[in-house]
Amino acid sequence: NKVKVKKYVEKLRKYYQKLKSKLDNYAKNHFETVYLNLGILLISKDKKEDVIDKFTKEDNEFMYSLLHETIFTFQNLEYLDKIIEKNPEILNSYQEDTLVFEEVISEYITQIKKSNERLILYYKLVINKFLQERDFVLSIKKQDELVKLLFRFLMKHNDLTSNQVKEIKCVMECIKSLSPSHELLNINLKETILTEEEKVNLKKELKYIKDREIVSEYIITIDDSDSLVLDDALSITKLSNGNLLVKVHISDPLSVLSYHSRIIEDAKKRTSTIYDEEDSIHMIDTYVSASKLSLVKDSLKPTKTFCFEFDNTGSVVNSYFTNTMVKVSNRLSYDDLNELHKNGCNIKQLDNNLEYYDTILVYLKRMFSHAKVYANLKDASGIKTKVYQSFSENLISYLMLLTGHMVAKYFSDNKLPYVYRCHEFNQEWLHFLDSYIENPDNIKYSKMLKNIKGVFPKAYYSSVNHGHMGLNLDSYSHVTSPLRRYSDILNMHALDLCYFKESSDEEIYKLEEEIKKVSEYMNMQGNAIDDYMKCKAKIKELGK
Repeated sequence: NKVKVKKYVEKLRKYYQKLKSKLDNYAKNHFETVYLNLGILLISKDKKEDVIDKFTKEDNEFMYSLLHETIFTFQNLEYLDKIIEKNPEILNSYQEDTLVFEEVISEYITQIKKSNERLILYYKLVINKFLQERDFVLSIKKQDELVKLLFRFLMKHNDLTSNQVKEIKCVMECIKSLSPSHELLNINLKETILTEEEKVNLKKELKYIKDREIVSEYIITIDDSDSLVLDDALSITKLSNGNLLVKVHISDPLSVLSYHSRIIEDAKKRTSTIYDEEDSIHMIDTYVSASKLSLVKDSLKPTKTFCFEFDNTGSVVNSYFTNTMVKVSNRLSYDDLNELHKNGCNIKQLDNNLEYYDTILVYLKRMFSHAKVYANLKDASGIKTKVYQSFSENLISYLMLLTGHMVAKYFSDNKLPYVYRCHEFNQEWLHFLDSYIENPDNIKYSKMLKNIKGVFPKAYYSSVNHGHMGLNLDSYSHVTSPLRRYSDILNMHALDLCYFKESSDEEIYKLEEEIKKVSEYMNMQGNAIDDYMKCKAKIKELGK
């Protein structure tokens, strides 16, 4: 109401004149630039470039003060709507690296403690205004900090009502789903199709791969029966010293495609293949991924082979990586291997290997015992997992964990640029969770599991190794699905530069900068893909 606003501003002016002689310079300046300009802004019909820009073009301090006073002093949602309408960017103002939104969250918690229902509702509405604005930006670091703050508050206060708990969890979920970008990333539903010239060049590249070791062993792939893209294979041999040598063979797209090629650049934009029951969206053109680089039976393909030697105690006593060419001996589905494992096998070489698979799986389960807890928690949180179920799924899942861990450990130990898959999860929560699993009738731990699964933190990519607490690993990465995930391609690029050759300082620096930039992008795109899949699920649900 303009009349009311004008009266309010006039009262402010009179009040200011009365107190002017008693105010210090800071207070005078604050009043003139914030309170009076707020009045001008609220009354004005002009757009932001005509009014607010003359005050705020390079003045974050004014922006912060204006937003702060509107929210915490005036406590007026109409005023807040007006200044957001004039300049949505004001929501991102800060003081000493603290966003106004962080202060709103803190005040929301304070009012819950005081049981002030009026202000609880007010600050909840303010939070919603921030979260609903496209121009509001919240970095992944800030997201994590605020989610942890709210979670700790939940854990410490058992006297909260069920409705309060529900609302706080809702705020946490909204914060977690924010994309740290000014606009949602577009999901390109149309696959990139290679030109005929590119197909011819690809054939030539595949034909003339040199300087690679050809692996002459019994090699199998294990995947879903209807999978078109097979990017990992397995072989196990017994060494003369009695140790078992496990080799994980991963398709190597960068052996034939330049890191800066159109195909790889397009994969970077997508970041991953999106699997959907109706229409999957492939990260890499299917002609390349399914026809030319997929590890199909009886066809020589370029791979990176990750080798791990286990002694009879189940310890990895040696590990190394090589550029190879492999020819898969047998393609098996998960069900095929489970059946052979259960009833025996009439293929001599495979029958001999089944015993090795059993032994290695025992070693891996012991090594990654905590991964079972992580999978259970993901299941409890509604995150679909099909791993850690049958013999074959266990074998492959644990081998991928081993590979991702050992390669990440090499880069971390040698302080080389790399894309880590990180997951920060309070160890105290895991302690409570373990105790709950051992004491399923304990009500306290049951409540703890319920609270933890409600705010299950999402793993993320980072150029800095923060460890993967869910898996209880000091280092972990994605490197075993380069035909489906871009992070794996980037890590293969890191292997080419930092493991298989001696790169210059300039090359290492460029790699480091590339990893920092792409890691953040992959996290943002991951959020966008999650939103895309949630929307599709809602549409299906409404259709039913």
